[in-house]
Amino acid sequence: MDTILYFQPQSQPYIPEKVAGVRAIASRRGTNVQMVNRDPTAGLVAELAAFWHAIALIRSKACEGLRAADVAARFPCSRRLACVRFRKATGRTMLDEIHAVQLETAKRILETTDIPLKALSDFCGFEDPNSLRKFFRRETGTTLRAWRAAHGRIR
Repeated sequence: MDTILYFQPQSQPYIPEKVAGVRAIASRRGTNVQMVNRDPTAGLVAELAAFWHAIALIRSKACEGLRAADVAARFPCSRRLACVRFRKATGRTMLDEIHAVQLETAKRILETTDIPLKALSDFCGFEDPNSLRKFFRRETGTTLRAWRAAHGRIR
């Protein structure tokens, strides 16, 4: 707990005493110091709740056209600050996290189903098959067809 000081005007001068846990005491003639304890983690708790909600949102809606702006809206701060805090907490941007979920979904579908490659983009949140094809190739270094041939259980 941090100690917060509030100053009240008073007719008599007040000389503050040394108090443990107080960051600073300012004394002025005619000022009374009132100490109030507050929990410095209160804001952090709200931010962590928003962070975990954002992660859950990404994992559940990434393949439904979710955008980073939709995720940032869940934080109790500006979009820019939300992006900075998310990256600091996870080491990834919100968009990188969305893409990671989409990539894992594409891999799982390729490995476990025989859905045509052209239809795969609909299940992974990409607007068209070409976007998925380019993204998959850039991230994995292989094509969708080659991934299915190498890792798919259905042949």
